[in-house]
Amino acid sequence: MEMNLRNRLKATIPDQIALTPQKKEEILEAAHVRFEQQQTPVKKHVWKPVAVGFSALALTALLSYPFIDEIKEQLMISQISEQSYEEVSIPGRSANTLSTAVFDDATNSFYYYEGNTIYSYALDTHIEKAEETSEFPISKMLVNENWLVWMADDRNSVFVKNRETLEIKGFSTDTFMGLEDDTLLTEMSDTRTGHTIYSLTNLRTNEVKQFKQAFDNSAVSQPIYQDNKLLLPKAFKKDGVEMVRFTLYDVGTEKEKQYDLPFKGIHDVALTDHKIYASFQTGESLETGYVDLVDGSYHKLDAKALFLKAYQNNLALHEWIPKEEKYRFRFYQVEEDGSLTPIYAFKDVSLALLAQGYTKEGTLQVFGINEKYLTEDGMHEAKDDAIKIFLQRYY
Repeated sequence: MEMNLRNRLKATIPDQIALTPQKKEEILEAAHVRFEQQQTPVKKHVWKPVAVGFSALALTALLSYPFIDEIKEQLMISQISEQSYEEVSIPGRSANTLSTAVFDDATNSFYYYEGNTIYSYALDTHIEKAEETSEFPISKMLVNENWLVWMADDRNSVFVKNRETLEIKGFSTDTFMGLEDDTLLTEMSDTRTGHTIYSLTNLRTNEVKQFKQAFDNSAVSQPIYQDNKLLLPKAFKKDGVEMVRFTLYDVGTEKEKQYDLPFKGIHDVALTDHKIYASFQTGESLETGYVDLVDGSYHKLDAKALFLKAYQNNLALHEWIPKEEKYRFRFYQVEEDGSLTPIYAFKDVSLALLAQGYTKEGTLQVFGINEKYLTEDGMHEAKDDAIKIFLQRYY
């Protein structure tokens, strides 16, 4: 009886679950002990077949109970760990050109620029084509299903191409930071009034909504436009105490909320899943956490990230690794209790990883950088293996 029970238990635990042999034995032994303790003699009655059937059902439930939660947890970790990523090869392009690449889910293509030209490379067909040529060398670019946006060196002008009609229009601004659907987020400094002006321009209707924020002795960091909301982070002093403030504008309802936190500064910010994730400066150290936009509460995470990227409950954190004495990107899933579960999607990649970010659809774009080809000024030598591109899709 004992050997049959143990064999059934072993067969119940999937081989692909990454339990240690010791842990498996502990689970098996605990289940066996509870099973033996709860057995009682069965009297002989005319309804014995019914009793036997009921006992079988009870046995099944009993065998599952002691370790079902652990198996669920291990299955979840196993599924996360085994998520596959894609390694993308774009032939004939230098590492410095590839470092400008931006992925577009709608066309399953990469867009990148070199000199005066923007190129696209379709992953389905492996065909590269020139999308647009600029009068001056291109310095910045954004793309989505509807629009291609770029700026040229030393020019306070942004150019916008309608990808359906191919019409191009331009307007003056200092820089742009975000593109979602038909809305472009731009920034311009007004030295006369001492404000930074953030503009949300509807590229189809040309409607513009502006938001101002004073920049007098204040550090303004990383505005974000997402899901019809504009987030403006700011570090300031209140009664002599250093603080961080998040101002969240609902563009549709024109309502505004502010969240103040007792930190000295902000290193990186992400807005996703009704949360504001950020890396905070606490003095000589760092703290990573998030503000729950539902109730305004703050939650500290068990991480000290210099930079972070987020999509729903997935995080890419640039953490300090004491053993290596350097920062490395690590990937996590945020659980309901705020704990972090490691994601080992890139565990077999030997290159240093740099997470560019998540797309709106949920694709994580990662650069693998061969550090031996990095120059002192941060450029990459023209080697085939100087940089690689990886995609991890979370949908």
